[in-house]
Amino acid sequence: MSKLLALGLLFVLVAKLLPLIAWLGGAEWRRFVHRMSTTVDVAAGLILVIIVLSVLLRGEPLGALLLAAIGIPVFLGTYRALPSWWRGYKD
Repeated sequence: MSKLLALGLLFVLVAKLLPLIAWLGGAEWRRFVHRMSTTVDVAAGLILVIIVLSVLLRGEPLGALLLAAIGIPVFLGTYRALPSWWRGYKD
């Protein structure tokens, strides 16, 4: 289970570092990186909401509140990326 979690975190890290790599590439590569980072931001927000809700449903409101407070940067990234993801990546 921990290897699966580590693989997921590695994927998120690589997706977040892609804009640095895209600086060296062409316009098509930059567009791909933008789409990938937008998708990762939206997916991370959705996953965090599911985790917070599951902790809340288990009857641990303090744990859910703490997890939500720690996840504020994730929620901000999701809020920023959601319009672009919803409209279809208009570059």
